[in-house]
Amino acid sequence: MFFYQVYGLCLGSDFPLSEFPDRHGGQLAADIRLCHGAPQHTYERCISLGFNVSPQQPVDFEWPKRGMLLSDACYHVAYPNGLEVIVDGLGAAIYILNADPFEFEDFPVYLSGPLLGFALRLRGSLCLHASVIDLGGYAIALMAPSGGGKSTTAAAFARRGFRVMSDDVLVLTPGAGGESLAHTGVPWVRLCEDALKELGRASWRGQGQSHLGNKRRVQINQGEQALNALPLRAIYSAVNLDADLAISNISGAKALLGLLGNLFPGPSYQLPHSRRTDELKQLRQLLAAVPLRGLAYRRKLSDLPSLCDALISDSRNLQAASAVSKMQNE
Repeated sequence: MFFYQVYGLCLGSDFPLSEFPDRHGGQLAADIRLCHGAPQHTYERCISLGFNVSPQQPVDFEWPKRGMLLSDACYHVAYPNGLEVIVDGLGAAIYILNADPFEFEDFPVYLSGPLLGFALRLRGSLCLHASVIDLGGYAIALMAPSGGGKSTTAAAFARRGFRVMSDDVLVLTPGAGGESLAHTGVPWVRLCEDALKELGRASWRGQGQSHLGNKRRVQINQGEQALNALPLRAIYSAVNLDADLAISNISGAKALLGLLGNLFPGPSYQLPHSRRTDELKQLRQLLAAVPLRGLAYRRKLSDLPSLCDALISDSRNLQAASAVSKMQNE
């Protein structure tokens, strides 16, 4: 078995995953197993779900049938490109049903994104659709609709020497001090051709063309990949993609609805009712500890330096204010 460290957990795989960070040292006990094939009893306890997760696909598809998920049940997930998997109902295993999953060019994207995101949510982690940046001792998250520039902005931060912790998935768990900890995913971003050209194609190592939006997966972190979790300082949510650069606060019901709409993967992945209730509590706790900031900007590659500067400045102000508040409460 091959072992990898992703989103704060150990992933044990029946086959190698060349783009995933290796797990070195420590006890090699898998939190989630990635298996080739599934035992017969697993098929017998499946709840069959049909999925269409690509925003580029037609929207006239049938949504999965709703049903109560029993503790020993599993989900059957069938993607439009032919990839089929079964996800254990407790988030402990992902079974690949295809003879060769790598015949699907985007298999690593599906695995690192919706499949692991779904398993993590079943396990109790909070997962949001966002890019995550390490700004030096703390993390920020960027939420935007598909095509809103999350990955491009993350790559711009990487060009400045900052670490991109995750391209598409924000995985959060509670920290010992009450903070929300953001975990490191797979060290890539998915960029379109114009972003590659603007940010310097020679600086990136291409890993394949993706049919999901015609983007290319590129490795962005040089040297040994840091795997530690960091406290999340702020979440920045795109509220206007065609306006002058501005940052504002979002609170109350609007903030809660904004986070609910960015749970990852989306609503077609039906969780048990009890888990959805827990997630609502987790979101309220998150908003009590981490500010949600509205971000207005223009989707222009030439504006990326100003956008990065604004995010750095705002997050550092929040970090300083948090430090002062902590000192006053001690």
